[in-house]
Amino acid sequence: MTVFKCSGIILTNGPGNSEPKAAKALRRLCNVLRPLTRELILVTPDPVRLIDHDAMIVRNHYEPYNTLTALHAGLFNAGSTHGVVLSSHLPLVRSRVVKTLIEVASAQWDLIAGTPGKTPAPFPAVYSKTYIKRIEIQLAKGNCEMAPLMKKVSMKTISEKKLRQKDTDLTSYLSLKNPEHTEKILKLLETELSSDTIIYS
Repeated sequence: MTVFKCSGIILTNGPGNSEPKAAKALRRLCNVLRPLTRELILVTPDPVRLIDHDAMIVRNHYEPYNTLTALHAGLFNAGSTHGVVLSSHLPLVRSRVVKTLIEVASAQWDLIAGTPGKTPAPFPAVYSKTYIKRIEIQLAKGNCEMAPLMKKVSMKTISEKKLRQKDTDLTSYLSLKNPEHTEKILKLLETELSSDTIIYS
């Protein structure tokens, strides 16, 4: 499999990653990214909890630990100009979707994101390291929201139609933060993890 010149970054959920299902879900995401990227970075507020992973383990530079401070830490430590970023809240990301995002990464784009609905999704997505300064400025203002970072940038979007060619049911975008998705995610995750052949594609 081709290894793209892109860092792989996973924003973990923090302490909950020690729970059996959360730990298995994280390993699944690691297995998705590892063949596609030149390095794997796990961002966590407690690096000791993830010490058994074969990856670069980093913690947030800014407090408190949240999506924005975790994204900053991941990009700051990335050895490539771009990082493909996954979140543990979306444990069913497919490698075909990740590969599609990475394939269009270039210096002209600050952000490459899928559009499974009306607006681009912040994860999974490919971010340029140019975002580091933007995040620092926003954090200095006390704003920890992701939405402002998705505006006024050079962005390449992947349409829902193209995403569905890679992931028919868009399971890559099912989020544990959405109560309506939780039951379906857990069932699909349990089925995949208990299978003799785990499907990451």
